[in-house]
Amino acid sequence: MRIRFGSSLGSLCVLACVLLQTTAAMVCADTVQITGDTENSATGLGDFRGTLTYEPDPYCQNWGLLTVSLTNTSDPQNGGYITGFLFDINSDDYFARANLVYNPPPTHDFRTCVFWGLCALPGTKPYDAGAAVGGSFAYYPGDPTKGIAVGDTGIFQMKIIASDAADLTAADFYGTNGPHPFDFLVGFRGFNVDCPVDIVPAKTYIPPIVPLPTPIALGTAGLLGLALHRIRFKRSS
Repeated sequence: MRIRFGSSLGSLCVLACVLLQTTAAMVCADTVQITGDTENSATGLGDFRGTLTYEPDPYCQNWGLLTVSLTNTSDPQNGGYITGFLFDINSDDYFARANLVYNPPPTHDFRTCVFWGLCALPGTKPYDAGAAVGGSFAYYPGDPTKGIAVGDTGIFQMKIIASDAADLTAADFYGTNGPHPFDFLVGFRGFNVDCPVDIVPAKTYIPPIVPLPTPIALGTAGLLGLALHRIRFKRSS
């Protein structure tokens, strides 16, 4: 029996994925925590905290999954909704791109940004990928209340398509590695103030360190506890 395959890149990739299913190595996801760089935001109204988790596809080296979690931490007095985000892909593949494949409520009104919808501002160089209410980051179509309200969290899964997707990490989607001053932007609309929009870049979030007791302090506490126990025992007897 003769099997004929098309010569397109898509057919070759599908064939490679099928052949690799039984021999694929274990792939581990990695996560970075991000927060709003409010010092470099457009109007100083919006803020967020979230995570970027990236996992290469174990069966096809051209695919990966980026999970974006964004919590709106803006001042409740000003309101405001997260209505979109853009990011660069720090890839050697000039045609690297991403598609939104899963966004449960309250983020079900987000769409993959394409073409002119990938511009942070009209006339600026497009980003590699992104998602937004109405499918456009800068031109603000759609109702901003369909975005992520203050205190709410949105989850987005983006399918990464790049020839080196297997070599990428979560750090390749934010920072200052790409052609833009900031590789990851979050857009806000619907504030109840005169300037109802904001654009906030991402930066690394380092959780506060809770100091642990030193060994000396632990030892001292133990000796004090033992001494109190002996005193109570003598008194009772």
